[in-house]
Amino acid sequence: MEGKKGFTLIEIIAVVIIIGVLTLIVVPSVSSYIFNSRKTAYNAHEKSMEEAAKSMTVEVINGKDNYALPRRGNFSNVTWKELVDKELIKALQDPQTGEKCNQDMSYVIIKAIDDNSYDYEACLYCGSYVTDSDECDGTGIDDSTPPICGTVTGESSEWTNKSRTITVGCSDPDSSCKRD
Repeated sequence: MEGKKGFTLIEIIAVVIIIGVLTLIVVPSVSSYIFNSRKTAYNAHEKSMEEAAKSMTVEVINGKDNYALPRRGNFSNVTWKELVDKELIKALQDPQTGEKCNQDMSYVIIKAIDDNSYDYEACLYCGSYVTDSDECDGTGIDDSTPPICGTVTGESSEWTNKSRTITVGCSDPDSSCKRD
């Protein structure tokens, strides 16, 4: 009589346990790798935005652009859309979804250390990713945000759902505020 061919129940259970243990080891490692790769891509997007803002600053200093740079101790924001319109950066894609990142919400904060020295902080809004920084307030900006310069009237720290008017006036004749 020939022996039966096949696996015993114990052999099948052992294989299932081994596959389960391997899955517990491999899945978190792969998930972590994917997460870190996306984080690296988002960080690269932020660096690209900062480099584009630096290029724009150099163009302004060299007289090739008329953007209003902040003066010592102040800051201004330049939207990603403005950087794309000036052809300093291309549209970036969300590494998770493949869709374009939000050009209207993403921006770079340009802080003036002195008249020729600036710090840059990118605030990226791309899919579910938002830059994790105290400098980025989580609200983004839009094209209607005026540059920070001169005096500001009508500001308030109270929250309200009513419309407000904020007027920006340039009282310093040497300031780089633009008039539209």
